Amino acid sequence: MEDQALVNALLLLYSRDEAIGRRSAAATQLAESCRTEIAARMDIDARALGTFLTRLVRDAYLTEEAIEGGAGIEDACEFWTWFDQNMWPAERCSDRREPGASPIIVPTPPRAGSRPGGVT
Repeated sequence: MEDQALVNALLLLYSRDEAIGRRSAAATQLAESCRTEIAARMDIDARALGTFLTRLVRDAYLTEEAIEGGAGIEDACEFWTWFDQNMWPAERCSDRREPGASPIIVPTPPRAGSRPGGVT
């Protein structure tokens, strides 16, 4: 699957899952195709997959144009939570959480000499 096709498929699935809350047979098949593609990319180059996903989130939610259109960090976080819960291939992620479970977020420790909130 080409990069842009995967981006389009993931954003379509996310928007439908958020709006409707259930998937049609075609959407279920598309989700499985996406998981298969993600698994293949993990096998080939996990770092490149991470870069691809980072760019997807940035371009969809964190560009100046997206921000001016009302998108923001909350949208990026909601997409990532959805992706984390729905798109990782189950056979690859033995610790996969149940749908609807909170994502595991590990805070970055403060730098020496910084105040709470990251202000130095």
